[in-house]
Amino acid sequence: MRRDPKDLDAWDLLQRGWWHLYKHTKDETLRAKSLFREAIKLDPNFSMAHVALSQCLAYEIVYRWTDSPAETRDECLQAAEKGVELDDDLADAQVCLGLACQIAGDFRRAIAAHERAIELN
Repeated sequence: MRRDPKDLDAWDLLQRGWWHLYKHTKDETLRAKSLFREAIKLDPNFSMAHVALSQCLAYEIVYRWTDSPAETRDECLQAAEKGVELDDDLADAQVCLGLACQIAGDFRRAIAAHERAIELN
């Protein structure tokens, strides 16, 4: 809420995506992922959309909803890194980077990202 969205349509897609994601089912997570991807297409520099996509991909790994865990893990990490690249001062981006690093087994980086998230929050 502290960040001014550049594209209100992308922001709307993000909000709708969160609504689906927090139902915590495979189908709703897939729907959320689609909405977050649409938001990124509208505004490729929308950090929070990349962060949200990373969260969806993390759920797919944690809940074993993916047939390609390695590919999903890599995409999760890329989305989280992009979110941080676009807004290094966004605590949510640091949290998702920490989670993605945990999933990838890079625990030092995960701890650093989580510590940065705490600092920012």
